[in-house]
Amino acid sequence: MDGAAESVLGESSVAAPVLPVVTAAPVAVPVEPPEPDGWGVNPNAFTDAQEASTSDKRQTRRRGLTDKEKSRAKLWVVVGLGLLHMLWIVRAD
Repeated sequence: MDGAAESVLGESSVAAPVLPVVTAAPVAVPVEPPEPDGWGVNPNAFTDAQEASTSDKRQTRRRGLTDKEKSRAKLWVVVGLGLLHMLWIVRAD
């Protein structure tokens, strides 16, 4: 009965073989030399973009606001600030 219990538990009287540990040796891989700027990006990328934007003299697509639209926008700002102020007073109590 003891032999049956040992086989169920996975224990046996046979010793496990010892396997040699094999480690991989590092291999040198040829690498291309780095580019002069290091990241492969044009070092003048921001300068080129700035020159392109200053040379573009087209008018912007945004249309101007009329006086009525400006006054309406200011009114809504005042209304929104007034509501925030009232909510702050109510929550403070």
